[in-house]
Amino acid sequence: MSVVLTKECAVRSTLESLETFAAEKMCRKCVVCPFAVSEMTRTLGELITGQGVSGDTARVRAVATGLQETAMCKLGQDIAVQVQNALDDSDDRFLSHEAGRCPDGVCAELLSYVVSPAKCTLCGACKDVCPADAIVGERPPWYMADCAPFRIRRDKCTRCGLCVPVCEPQAIETH
Repeated sequence: MSVVLTKECAVRSTLESLETFAAEKMCRKCVVCPFAVSEMTRTLGELITGQGVSGDTARVRAVATGLQETAMCKLGQDIAVQVQNALDDSDDRFLSHEAGRCPDGVCAELLSYVVSPAKCTLCGACKDVCPADAIVGERPPWYMADCAPFRIRRDKCTRCGLCVPVCEPQAIETH
C-alpha cells in the first residue's frame, strides 16, 4: 500500500506518454519509432526508479531529436516533439532525477523519509504503522522529558508512505 500523491512528475508523465504512444498509436511502418521509443522509455524508466545516471537526459534529448528527423510518419514526429517540449519545459526536473531526486515528490523510489527532531512529539504513531520496522526509537516514560526523537532507518524503509499521514505534528518529511 502506498500514499497517493496529487502532484505530477514531468519525467513520469513523459514516460506515460511514450508508453501510451507505443501501445496505442505507433504505426510500426518504420523501424525508427520502435527503437527510439523503446530507448527513451527504458531510460526514463531508469530515471524514475533511481537507476538513472548522468547524461540520461541528454541521451533522451538526442534520441528524440533523431526520431523527429527520421520518423516516416507524423505520429512519430509528434511524439518526438512532445518529448523535446517536456525536456525544454522541465530540464531541471529531469536533471534532478539523474541525481536521484524527484523534486515533485512523486517517484517513490527516489524519496527518503526523515523525522524532523524539532517537530517529533514522541507519540510513536509512525512506528506503530510501519510494516518494515524501519522506525526506531522508544516512547519515553512519563517522567523523562528529554529523549531522542524517532528516526527512520533508510536501509529498512520501503518508502510505502504509511507513516506520513499518521504523524499529527507532521514531523516526517520527504526528501
